[in-house]
Amino acid sequence: MALAFISCGSVNNNQGSGLTPPPPNQATIKLDGNPEVNYIFAPATSYGTNLSDPLNLSIVYVESISAPITKKVTLKMDGSHTGTQNTNGQSVEISYFDTVDTFKTKLVCGITITSPYTGKNNSYFNGDVDKCLITTGGLDLVGNNYHTLSIKFNKSEG
Repeated sequence: MALAFISCGSVNNNQGSGLTPPPPNQATIKLDGNPEVNYIFAPATSYGTNLSDPLNLSIVYVESISAPITKKVTLKMDGSHTGTQNTNGQSVEISYFDTVDTFKTKLVCGITITSPYTGKNNSYFNGDVDKCLITTGGLDLVGNNYHTLSIKFNKSEG
């Protein structure tokens, strides 16, 4: 029996999430069709943010900077160019922490970069994730906790 990867979200279709653009240095998050919520860019490496290498960056947005335990979204990707990158569980990954469990993509989802990260003053790093299925379990999704996650993110410099 041959195994196949099931895809979801914006895999290679460049449609975007359709979410409201967030204010500077924030991300608009939509989980399971609930109302949109804005998360704040978390610049500290203690949260997992690492922008030192645009080819292999990790950017984190949190629901609250002041809370000791907070909901957060982590995106790992090559931020150096525009286009869609499919999650692979290593260099391109999406995870969501809800203060109890960590959810990751077990199916293929796309992160679409609409403006690449340069780190230069007066620049913007923007992108989308559209309806990505995230789970605490394996590919079968039976008995596992899962969510549908959409994200529109931005990071401004200068």
